[in-house]
Amino acid sequence: MSAQKLPLIIGIGEDGKIVSIRKAKRGLKCNCFCPCCGTALSAKRGKVNAHHFAHHGTVECAGGVETALHRFAKAVLHHYRELIVPPVFMHGLKRPIQRAGAYRYRYTKEEKGIKGFVADVVLFGRERLVVEIKVSHTVDDYKQRIFIRSGIPSVEIDVLAIFKELVNEGRGHDTLELAQRIINFGNRDHGFAVHGRWLFNPIQHRAERQRRLSSKELKVRHSEWRGYHHVRTIGCPCPKRQRFVSGENWSKAYARTYQECINCPHLVEMVHEHAWIGYQWTPIRVKTVRCGWTETKP
Repeated sequence: MSAQKLPLIIGIGEDGKIVSIRKAKRGLKCNCFCPCCGTALSAKRGKVNAHHFAHHGTVECAGGVETALHRFAKAVLHHYRELIVPPVFMHGLKRPIQRAGAYRYRYTKEEKGIKGFVADVVLFGRERLVVEIKVSHTVDDYKQRIFIRSGIPSVEIDVLAIFKELVNEGRGHDTLELAQRIINFGNRDHGFAVHGRWLFNPIQHRAERQRRLSSKELKVRHSEWRGYHHVRTIGCPCPKRQRFVSGENWSKAYARTYQECINCPHLVEMVHEHAWIGYQWTPIRVKTVRCGWTETKP
């Protein structure tokens, strides 16, 4: 379902504040305007169709729903003083290194500049937390690296997915439930990042770095036989993935690098050899594999 087919449930009153369809008067008496194009809105609150706003005397604009959800999510974060942040996981591990919990804050700032980029909302509690609101597009890799270099914890909430879920349940007009799901990352039960993710978490960053320092570096051997290339990680310690082959060339246990190591929960890093291809410093093949295998289960 595209955003244009979703109902518009948020309008802007004459005082510039948001007005939900739950509290708006019927018809043009609501005195509301579209948050995107500024056209007058009519509140449709009948007994047959779901309650929603409609543009008066013109067709629905393309960005009305997205702009309304974006502005509504900012107002929710400003109104509440607690946000349920999702659990923190390390790569490949099923057990979180930090469980989901409540982040309490005192005040918020919208559209705040950070390292040349503008963050949607910054929450100020014991430490700052950047909140990116996903409605039309997700945070790209370049902007995510900016947040990582800034060292500020940051999360992304998929507000559009939360609203679509409510619409499919027949509760698209319930702005109170929408607000509750936004501060809980889309889930009515605390602790699950159903419609949200961490963009950067310093606890995960430190844990991944410590895991890398304590990992074992295994050599990767390349061979070619009958026109096929074989890439093997020599000395694989994982009993579920290690293989043994007799002979001089393969006297140690090994794992197939691309078939098994790349999906192994013990994989920490693949170190590549690089070369200049065209104008880019490009990884060409795997040189070593950093393995974080331990006796304990991941």
